[in-house]
Amino acid sequence: MPLSNDNKTINLDYSPFVSNPLQIIGVEKNFTVLSSKEKPLKITFRCSDNSLRVFLIKREPKGDVRKESRTMDFINFALFLLQSASSTSKRNFNIDTYSIIPLTSRYSLIEWCENTATIRSILDPIYSEKKIMINLRQILQKYPPDNNGRCDIFPPQAWNFVSKHPPVLDEYFFKQFKNVDGWYQAQLNYTKSLAFWSALGYIIGLGDRHADNILLNLENGQLICIDFDCIFQKGKDLAVPEIVEFRLTKNIESGLGTFKCWGLFRFYFGMIAKVFKKHIEEILGTLDSFISDPLIEYNTPDSKTQKGIWKFNPEQVFRTIKDRMEFSKYPSVENGVDFLIENSKDPECLKEMFIGWCPHL
Repeated sequence: MPLSNDNKTINLDYSPFVSNPLQIIGVEKNFTVLSSKEKPLKITFRCSDNSLRVFLIKREPKGDVRKESRTMDFINFALFLLQSASSTSKRNFNIDTYSIIPLTSRYSLIEWCENTATIRSILDPIYSEKKIMINLRQILQKYPPDNNGRCDIFPPQAWNFVSKHPPVLDEYFFKQFKNVDGWYQAQLNYTKSLAFWSALGYIIGLGDRHADNILLNLENGQLICIDFDCIFQKGKDLAVPEIVEFRLTKNIESGLGTFKCWGLFRFYFGMIAKVFKKHIEEILGTLDSFISDPLIEYNTPDSKTQKGIWKFNPEQVFRTIKDRMEFSKYPSVENGVDFLIENSKDPECLKEMFIGWCPHL
């Protein structure tokens, strides 16, 4: 899969293996069991250069951890395309990623992202300080659903209440990054990373982007997505189908600065989408591993989906990915980007999202 027509000399003595690789020489005695559902174990390795590296040992009871590992491989390949393309190579798309190492089909080692916090953990204390109610349980107690109403989305009165809450993520940026240069660079990093994850998420159908599945780097402002279980439009088969392609709620948009989603975010999104469109065959070739080596969760019972079974149709998935990269439903890439932005921030769409996705944040 050549990416350019440049003639390059190949050294026959080339070795693909790293010389003097970093080795694990021990495990620290102290560890932490996290409070999330599957109780992942946070451990620290001591390496041969005397550094300490933190990892999670995570269990995936229903899915296949190889899917997340392959997805991260694809993400790194997509970044390689952006760093190689003439239109984006000078734009400094150095997006933070992390390692996912499958141990078995159910267990994996996941690199710990240092100096990060989830979007929810950043927003909660700011709203609490302003005495603005955002806790879902308290909101539903104040505005309960009708007897025949649904409890998996916001009741109309509750949505009207939370819709009036102001966004506060921009305030966090002002407090976190003290000087003008630091604040500007953090906002630029935030915008680039959001554009990348949004464009990539649209292409591969990445769902479940709730407020705990997106991290913010507290030092440079970049966003990092975690948990890639819900890909290939799997979110559309959930009990509450996802009808937005990526997360662009009012707080996420407020971090983009004065022009919000219609400034540099839209510019970078379109630029990234055009690079993906130019390299359709390479991208589809990279995703071929999902077909050549099927995962154990394909066509098996899944409690998350409405029908109980996620029916993975490789041909249909690849056709959809190709159509999305070509933006075949739209007159141009720019028109498609504008439509996706409008749809993802539309309050009428957000109010139909699963309440645990936190469309109000």
